[in-house]
Amino acid sequence: MLERGNTLHFINRVDGNNCGDMMTCPLLYYYDYFKQYRIKRHDIRFIDYESIFSLDVVILGGGGLLDYAESINRAINRVLDTGAAVIAWAPGFNTHRQYCDRVKTQIRFESFVALGVRDDQNSLQLPYLPDVSCKLEGLRRSYTVRREIGIAAHKDYPIEGFPFDIITNDHSIDEILQFIGESETIISNSFHMIYWAILMGKKTVCATPFSSKFFSYRYKPEYYFGPPQDVSEYIKKAQRYHVLEECVRMNDAFFQQVRDIIESRLVPDRNRFECYDWATQEAFLREACREFKLQEGDMLIAQLFVDDGSGFREENKLISINNVYGDDIHTIRYDLSGFSNLRRLRFDPLEAYFCEVEMLSLESDKGPLAYSAKAAVNVDGWDRFLTTDPQYYINVSSQEQSVTVVFRLRLLSHSEAEDNLYGFLDRQNRIIETFTGRLQEKEADLRGQMEIVREQNGKIERTTARIQEQNEQLIQYAGYIQEQREEIERKSRKLQQQDKKLKARAERIQAQDTQIKRQVECMEQQSRQLTQMEKHIARQTFEAEQLSLQLQTLYNSTCWRITAPIRKIGDFIKHLLKGISKNETD
Repeated sequence: MLERGNTLHFINRVDGNNCGDMMTCPLLYYYDYFKQYRIKRHDIRFIDYESIFSLDVVILGGGGLLDYAESINRAINRVLDTGAAVIAWAPGFNTHRQYCDRVKTQIRFESFVALGVRDDQNSLQLPYLPDVSCKLEGLRRSYTVRREIGIAAHKDYPIEGFPFDIITNDHSIDEILQFIGESETIISNSFHMIYWAILMGKKTVCATPFSSKFFSYRYKPEYYFGPPQDVSEYIKKAQRYHVLEECVRMNDAFFQQVRDIIESRLVPDRNRFECYDWATQEAFLREACREFKLQEGDMLIAQLFVDDGSGFREENKLISINNVYGDDIHTIRYDLSGFSNLRRLRFDPLEAYFCEVEMLSLESDKGPLAYSAKAAVNVDGWDRFLTTDPQYYINVSSQEQSVTVVFRLRLLSHSEAEDNLYGFLDRQNRIIETFTGRLQEKEADLRGQMEIVREQNGKIERTTARIQEQNEQLIQYAGYIQEQREEIERKSRKLQQQDKKLKARAERIQAQDTQIKRQVECMEQQSRQLTQMEKHIARQTFEAEQLSLQLQTLYNSTCWRITAPIRKIGDFIKHLLKGISKNETD
């Protein structure tokens, strides 16, 4: 049993499947000094606050603990509230882009007794301290280069499409450092494997960074967001650094500050166990125990699955880790702008616990959304789920860009869950009994209806026989109609032939009519010419008659000798007049 106070606490993420998290605790590198004190380790998610007293010393870090989740920021502030001397040993800012709601609680950095963060040139201008894992002995070993390019991927964020050897951060530290050492260039999306590659003087490319932590290196890798086939140009631009000794010196200097703080507050104590192993195993056991029981302030993970036509899959989900158990109201905003062809959404407010949820609002940027709870009974506005995997199905259109969920959450004890389930079954049984009674009544009604149906069947059979007779008559009539149709078609073809002949005759008549019109026009023209000639002849006749009268007068004159020439002329004229008269007669 630990005494009150005089304990050195280490808080970071204790995850046996993440080598970076396991290698970032200062206890591992300055153990020969720390082992003289009473030691206790805590996973940042499951801190035993009751064991931390105001006379204790707490070392927080490293790892990406800052602004990672609302629950983590609250946990750090709660540790500061214990009154213990809290030291921040190279924790880092770590805001993931896929977590859709922002952290609201601000960490009280001014309350740390010593502080260094692994983020160079951070927005709060906090002092820089490189990650303590620069003290790993494996970083100084010599390795034979066996590959030009190696992929060092985060276990939860696969790097795909590259035809190179690969290792993930759930391997042992020796395997990881050997892989990096045997590679000329490292392509990675793991903070610590990039950090270790830089410290080993490798050309390093950060592929598709998913968190703010990747942009906080003092000695930066080359950043790459494109397809695998275009990475070669970025490898050429990647730099090599020789900064291992500088990082070690900075941590050793910070250790001296920590040592002064510890020695001013704690007294060495004999340990009954091997401190590092015991403290680490205790943290693992506490974590395993706490997985089955939530306490106030613990992290809650809510997920939104997106169906884009291929169903609900792990690849298409958004995660919110900023819910904290004990909060009265939870508000989560999910950004859907990265998805297209939206069909449905599925919201999982919690996993692995019986619970009840009061949905206060669920809406997109376009307005309220329709939803339904799966396997739940609604009691006074709360959905009591009959399963440890509560789910809401949400109807959406392809235009939504975001979804905001506001809800209350309460855990149900096993007895409450059983009562809820049995109550549901009782209600279902009552419904079944009621339905059975109604079914029996319906059965009696059905028997009466069957009699009516039999009578109707007889009528139908008689009607069917009449219809059959009518069908036969219709078939005969259809044959007659077919004959008539064929006769009509024959007459139609004959009429078409006659129509062609008539058209040809009409064309000939039209041609004759045109010719007659031309002849009439010609005759009319000749008639006009004859009329003019008749007028001309009449005028000449009149003139000749006048001349004849004059000549006659001359003939009758006594001056015969004198008029002899004129008489000759008159004879000529008479002869001419006889010719004209003959022409008129003709």
